[in-house]
Amino acid sequence: MERTIRVLAARPRERLKLVLPVTIFIVFLLLYLNTRSVVKTLIVFLAVPFWAVGAIWLLHFLGYNMSIAVWVGLIALIGVDGNRRLHAPVSRYRLP
Repeated sequence: MERTIRVLAARPRERLKLVLPVTIFIVFLLLYLNTRSVVKTLIVFLAVPFWAVGAIWLLHFLGYNMSIAVWVGLIALIGVDGNRRLHAPVSRYRLP
């Protein structure tokens, strides 16, 4: 029984080893196609993890439980943050 559980748990891990890098590449490619600049794409792409860590710290300090609703809200706010970072600050500066 325990061996069966380990085998079943290994299948999603193997699938994630393929799906996660492909998804990150697709997001990077879409950002690049929108900005036409690797530097601007990296600015947007690397800002989101810092925002997410800050949001999780704030939830921890405020004492909120990490429920499904909280995770859905975080995912939505990551999208809003990515959109804001894509259009507001990046468009102000001329990068080479």
